[in-house]
Amino acid sequence: KGALTALLLVLCGNVAKAADVPTSWKDVAFNGDIRYSQWVINSRISDFYANTTQRGFNTYDKNGTQTGSSKGSQKFDYVPGLVAKAVLEAYANYSTFDWSKPWFYSVMNYAKDNKYTLVAKSGVTDFSKITLDNMNACKMYFPLMKADALSTDAKSTGETAIANVLTDMKKYNEVYVIGNGSKSGVGGSSNETVKSMFGGWFHKPAYTDQMWCDGLYMGAALLAQIVNYKNSTTNVDGKSDWDLITRQFSISWSQLYNSDKGLLYHAFTANPGDNASSAWSGISKTSGSEVYHSAAFWGRAMGWYFLALVDVLEQMPSNNSNRATLIDYLQKLAAGLAKYQHTSGCWYQVVDEKDDALSGNYLESSCTSLFAAAYLKAVRLGL
Repeated sequence: KGALTALLLVLCGNVAKAADVPTSWKDVAFNGDIRYSQWVINSRISDFYANTTQRGFNTYDKNGTQTGSSKGSQKFDYVPGLVAKAVLEAYANYSTFDWSKPWFYSVMNYAKDNKYTLVAKSGVTDFSKITLDNMNACKMYFPLMKADALSTDAKSTGETAIANVLTDMKKYNEVYVIGNGSKSGVGGSSNETVKSMFGGWFHKPAYTDQMWCDGLYMGAALLAQIVNYKNSTTNVDGKSDWDLITRQFSISWSQLYNSDKGLLYHAFTANPGDNASSAWSGISKTSGSEVYHSAAFWGRAMGWYFLALVDVLEQMPSNNSNRATLIDYLQKLAAGLAKYQHTSGCWYQVVDEKDDALSGNYLESSCTSLFAAAYLKAVRLGL
């Protein structure tokens, strides 16, 4: 049955419908004859979720003719952007097969019809709608703009999107920066710990003086791709983009890395007394014994950080002086995470609760996928 299914997949690109997938884990056994990435993409490309909002892409045939419509909204958003990037990476692996070509057209048309919106326009004074999350969605444009892409229809849209992202990123680097941004609440601090956080990008404009692991994938890793796309290292602060990228990792690493566990806390704040941060478990504003980081070692957060390190190092020149610092972070985190892998091959949502799991803790698929992707890519790149 497995061989027959595989043959059908190769010949006609069809996959079993979602309703045919076993509904309980005890019924699932790995079948080496099935191309699971193809199965997943074909069954979900027009129907997935961004948090609780249904999203999806229109579907096409191998010639770019539309065959179906999205089952949800196609608004520009960071989650569809992530799905688009993943689909394009799968397409790159299978581009010699006609059954992969519809994936390209689904993403290309989504990217062309749903554009990144410039926030920092002339005359605008409120920049709070700039988010690293939405900027990150523009990673989907890089493969669409390649000279050997199936179509060049998205090229001008991609060029405009990257230009807009750079405009917004420059403004973000002026406004939403711990210590020296105009929205920071700790600019005048003489506290040495707080001063060591100066220069870190807020995770979001609404999260004043906070950095989260997630933001390194959304912001710093995107800038690394832009450096090579623009063939320029002075895109954001007029100095060195590579230094700026590394600074984001070093600030967050110094606050979040627990050397005993070999893991990263989820986030930190430069102002443990504000209302947003005081709700976090572990935070303390007690004078003389402040705690600036959250208490939990959250799986997906470390996944973003781990993969961001690999993606940045892939882009960074081999002779750049920052490489040794980032490789050190990468290897320490890789070693730390390995200690907490469950015998199933997965990791828990709260990573360090492996042997005596917290009530409600569970083996979590997205962090496991991120870790696997980062390990495999890092090995492939010799890191």
